[in-house]
Amino acid sequence: MSDQGTLPATNSTPSDQSVPGAPTPGGHNLDRSVCSFDYFEYDGEKAVFYATFDSTDTDPSLAVASAVAVVTNTDPTAIEPLHTTIDTDALDAILTRGPVDGADVTVTFTVEGHTVQLETGGTLSVCLPDADT
Repeated sequence: MSDQGTLPATNSTPSDQSVPGAPTPGGHNLDRSVCSFDYFEYDGEKAVFYATFDSTDTDPSLAVASAVAVVTNTDPTAIEPLHTTIDTDALDAILTRGPVDGADVTVTFTVEGHTVQLETGGTLSVCLPDADT
């Protein structure tokens, strides 16, 4: 059995046992999410979670808090407040409006010991602390 898996927008497992809120292959439960991801994928070889979300409908800071809550299997209100790590207003503004010249923007920072990378267009990754990157 592979350590990789994709969870579709319904937040269910990709297997025949499609159960809303089922754990991801890494044992992480999407019921912890307070936003809807278009997909949520775990790469077991890299120990990284990848997700996409609608950045026109969801603030990037909310998506980060949701993803970290899922990955750490913690209630979103119990994780370290994101604003203690990064200016959330600036993060949301940069990633939702994008630069004037149309170039892609990538922002990388650490939350709860996890390296988070966000890109314009609603793509994010959360690297597990013990992952070799």
